[in-house]
Amino acid sequence: MPELGDAEGFRRSALRLAGALIARLEVPDPSVVRNVDVATLQRAIRGSVIGSACRHGKCLLIPVGTSWMLLRFGMTGSLILDETGNVSRRFERLSIGTDRGWLRLVDRRRLGNVSLARTEPECAELIGALGPDALRIGNPEFIAQLRSSRGSIKSAMMDQQRIAGIGNFGSDEILWRARIRPDAPAASLSPAQWTSLHRATRSVMHLTARAGHTPRGRTWLTSVREDSRALCPRCSTCLCRSEVNGRTSVWCPECQPPSSLATRA
Repeated sequence: MPELGDAEGFRRSALRLAGALIARLEVPDPSVVRNVDVATLQRAIRGSVIGSACRHGKCLLIPVGTSWMLLRFGMTGSLILDETGNVSRRFERLSIGTDRGWLRLVDRRRLGNVSLARTEPECAELIGALGPDALRIGNPEFIAQLRSSRGSIKSAMMDQQRIAGIGNFGSDEILWRARIRPDAPAASLSPAQWTSLHRATRSVMHLTARAGHTPRGRTWLTSVREDSRALCPRCSTCLCRSEVNGRTSVWCPECQPPSSLATRA
């Protein structure tokens, strides 16, 4: 599933076409366009210049003339920069053609979507329900956004209205690094655990944003989570799998016991 790091990678791809003139818009799957019809979207952006894309959480905003396109990527969406016209167009849902190449929204499961905002208030309204961006949130606001949750810390971290950008893989990675069980009640965390959790969040978000995706190195839980017989990259204990709020969670019973402290070495 695309998370903050992936969206940052898509933003950098879109930035490569900043200043390019939009010549055409192709929409093989009209259902991807949500708040206007395809003809309206075409009229709004064709002949416009692409501005500098920005990101909030997992969402991407691309200025097009005096309007903005907001892209959400769902579970399998991605934005591909096609400067040669030779990129595979399998699962293509929408493509922006410019005088310097194409931006293609590809989505196997058709859960991503595109919206159009023609004014700044419309743009703010489209983003308005999202919480602070996970890459930029400070420690006091981080705690304030999560501690009031009545559910597990993992569920709170994945709630995009609390903090935008952390998904299933990212939350497991962060909690593993902070040595906190994903099913621990958010309200039960100690001050030391909150400090460790915010530190781990900043580290993981910065590393994934820099890479443009979630890295899969030997020190990353993400690199082994798909293996049902995987061992913890830190202590070599067999990893556990459980469901937290309907999502599969992977965690280490040794590094993340119920009584674990974030300050543990």
